[in-house]
Amino acid sequence: MKTLLESLQALKAHIRNDSVAIVYQTMAQYREMVAGCIEEIIHVYYSGLNCGRDNILLEIIKERHRQDEKWGEQNHLPIEWVAILTEEVGEVSKEALKAHFDDHYQNRDRLYRYKEELIQVAAVAVSMIESIERFEKNGYEFLNKEK
Repeated sequence: MKTLLESLQALKAHIRNDSVAIVYQTMAQYREMVAGCIEEIIHVYYSGLNCGRDNILLEIIKERHRQDEKWGEQNHLPIEWVAILTEEVGEVSKEALKAHFDDHYQNRDRLYRYKEELIQVAAVAVSMIESIERFEKNGYEFLNKEK
């Protein structure tokens, strides 16, 4: 597997050679490589901390990739994002209530689903931040979006 630096150098060489078609063809591959490098960086950074944070962050990154594969790039107005996030938080609440009242915390599957919903909430929050950063780069075009 190429390192992130090698991948970026190859991409830079393609751009320098005006190989736009090649750049577009390989962007998905570079995206996967970058994601893998980010996962590795997180793993290396947090592995010395002797905690589960590295695994949690990796799960959030994987969920973000799953969301992108399913929905593509999402650019919503802030109020729309809040509705999406609130729906996800509602799913966390549902699992927490069922774990407490139905299972009295004895059902590991229920707690697993609770954890999965929390990861989805975190991933949606990351997606919200990514979206606003894209809007910042584009001069907040969403302010001119039709109502």
